[in-house]
Parts: sequence; C-alpha cells; structure tokens
Amino acid sequence: VVLGRDDEPHAEAGPAADRLRGEAGSPHAQEAARRAAALGRCVPLPGQDGASLSVAPVQGGETLLGSIWWAQDAAPGPVDARTLELAAHVVALLVLTENAAVDAEERLSGELLAELMVAGPDPGPTLRARARARGVDLDLGLLVLVEVEDARPGDVARRLHTLARERGGLAGEHLGRATLMLPAPAESSTRQVSEELHARLRHETGAPVLVLGEQVSGQDRAHAHARASRCLELARALGHRDAALATADLALYALVFDPARAGDLAELVDGAIGPLVDYDRRRGTDLVATLDAYFRHGANLARTARALHVHLNTLLKRLERTEVVLGRDWRAEDDLALRMAVRMHLLAAGGAAGERAGGATGG
Repeated sequence: VVLGRDDEPHAEAGPAADRLRGEAGSPHAQEAARRAAALGRCVPLPGQDGASLSVAPVQGGETLLGSIWWAQDAAPGPVDARTLELAAHVVALLVLTENAAVDAEERLSGELLAELMVAGPDPGPTLRARARARGVDLDLGLLVLVEVEDARPGDVARRLHTLARERGGLAGEHLGRATLMLPAPAESSTRQVSEELHARLRHETGAPVLVLGEQVSGQDRAHAHARASRCLELARALGHRDAALATADLALYALVFDPARAGDLAELVDGAIGPLVDYDRRRGTDLVATLDAYFRHGANLARTARALHVHLNTLLKRLERTEVVLGRDWRAEDDLALRMAVRMHLLAAGGAAGERAGGATGG
C-alpha cells in the first residue's frame, strides 16, 4: 500500500491491502513510520495474525512525501528490505515529477489569469494561442472568488486549480483574492455554480467557505473582479462566512459594492445624512451608528439602549441631537431614504454595526 503525506491511500495491491491500510493507522505502526522517516530506511514491525509488516519512507530530499507498506507471512530479509527501499525511491521520483508538472501548470494558469484580467475586452491572438495550448477558451464569462476561513488566498487558489482543470477555466491569486474564471454556465445559474463549488470545497477543507460568483459583462473582467471583491467584503460585513452567493443576491446593496455606482452612493448619503456624517467626523461622535441601531431594533427605545449599552436618557439625548443636526423631525417623515443612507454608509465604511456606538459620545 502506498500512502501519501497525510496517510491517504494512493495505490494498493494484493489481498491484504484493506487490512494493511487499517493496521498502518495504529499507534505502533505510526511510531514505526516515524522511525523509518528519521532513519531513511525500511523498518519491520509485527502485524496482526502473525503477519510481518514493513514500512519504508517516500522522501524527496528532506521532505517526507508518504510511505510504502508491505505485509508478508514471514519476517523480511535484507533483500526484501532493500527492495522496498528501492521501490520507495522510485515512488518519490514519480511524485516529485508529478508535483513539478502540477506546479508548472498552476503557475501558467495563474499567469494567464493575471494577463487576462488586464488585457481588456479582446485578449489578443498571442494570449489566446497560449490558452488554447492548454485547452482553455478565453471567453470565460463567470468569475468566482473564494475565501476559506483561516486559509491564505494562495493555498485556496491551489485548490481552485483542480476545479479550473476540470471545467476548462483558469485559477490563481489575483489582487489578494483566490480567483477562478470559468465558462459561463449554459444550463445553471451563477448561484447554482457557487453552490456546487461551495459544497465541494466545504467537504475538502472541513472549514467555513465563502463563495461568490459574478457574471462578466462585456468582457470587462477587471471591473467584474473589483465589483465581486467589494461584494465579498460586503457579504462578510452582513454576517456571511459560510455561504454560496452571487452578486445578484446582494443587488439591493449595489450602491456599496459596485465601483460604477460610487457617485450614486455619495449622492444618497449626502442628501439624506450628510450633516450627520460631517458632525460625527468633526466631533468624534457616533450618531449615524446610533441611528442605525435604532432602526435595526424596530425603533424600540429600550431594546436600542440595551444593544448600545447606554442609559435610556443617553439614547434620547443622542436622538434629539440627531434631529438638531439634520435640521428636521426625521421621525415624522417617510424614513426609507434615511434608513437606506444610514445602512449603506456604514456598510461602505466597513460594515460598522450600531452596537459599537455604545462607547461613543453622544454629541
């Protein structure tokens, strides 16, 4: 049985393979494997039912790549041990060769992705020819960003390379994001693709995974990446950490994450709460966040005060100051624009929650 670095089986043969895999995971067998790795030699050990086991490390220089296990009826002799060690050397050469090929392919995929992102609507014949040489059509209409909790973008991107090979796409780390570009789905939605990728990566990593898909419009991949990246930050600010999403799912917040709508967002905020934002900036207060907490708790004064960890009188003073700064009785009018402006402003500022206003001064 050939086991990988994480003891996952890579190859096996013979009637005792199933039993051997089980025995290789036992404490005394693991100790023998560690001794073999330290010595760089075959180590024998007793097996079940009177069988004799042998383990040899698969090493590339100082790096442990896995191990080979052998079960025999009798104790192994010097020739048996040497044969197993030679087999381990051959496996190591095969693994290193395969790893080098995979590394080269992943590097090329990442380079093509980076060039495609800055190439404009028409990638040009040279880039297309390089992509065709590896079986990729550059008319990739779906962009996917992935975050795995506590994992570096580069490590996540390595997992995406496998998906890119399977689906005829490109993967890599771009602007600090694990990025995957795929052909636009013909029979499924962007969200369905995100769900498929999420389920697979969640199974592989065992950790929370956030997947966000974005349809590329007009071959403007750079804009799609910027839009998806900001949307991913917004999704985290809204509390998503283990989910499959499409930017369309957060269309209500497009003013926040779409760079092309930045002017619209500024106009909405300035028109509805501009004086309040300016007051907070000059005085170091947090009246906008207080107003956000008030709205999110259904305009219930008691619940809002508890959420902000302030006395009810303190909350009332803050709301009165808000009315003075805005110059109007905002509670007596249709407050939809005000609610939207408050929420959008805080999300654009980094997802600030109203509860953080508890320690701020009231103005």
